[in-house]
Amino acid sequence: RPISEFIEPHPTKNLKQGEIITNIIIPIEENSGSAFIKFSETSFDYAIIDVAVFLKVNNQYELENIKIAIGAIESKARRLYELEEKIIANKNLEDFELIDLINSYVINKIKPRSDFRFSKEYRLEITTKLINKAIDIALERSLANMEVKNENN
Repeated sequence: RPISEFIEPHPTKNLKQGEIITNIIIPIEENSGSAFIKFSETSFDYAIIDVAVFLKVNNQYELENIKIAIGAIESKARRLYELEEKIIANKNLEDFELIDLINSYVINKIKPRSDFRFSKEYRLEITTKLINKAIDIALERSLANMEVKNENN
């Protein structure tokens, strides 16, 4: 079954009595990279924010695809489809323009659930920074994969 069936506040409702998940298949694509960042007070604590990014570049080092997901900040994890579309449509943005695009999206589209540990404003600011950081890490990994592929050819 697709992973989207399990991204719920209570994903166990999608499993039948006695049913368990035994494996998850994640295809690896050429020229791709990914990153996952968990932000919490301690490594053992519940996440305040989770960010996951997958991206793919073409052989001309241009962004071809990007997927961004967030968790813990809202009531359930979700993909940021609208932000993904905006980034792809504006793939030639300078770094500071990309930061502004992400910041604007986060402020206007993400609605943090209440949390006694941190203010809404702080959580939104951290979300923006983590999305940018995850994109940077995923891009770095994608380019490193391309270099390894080119060295082996």
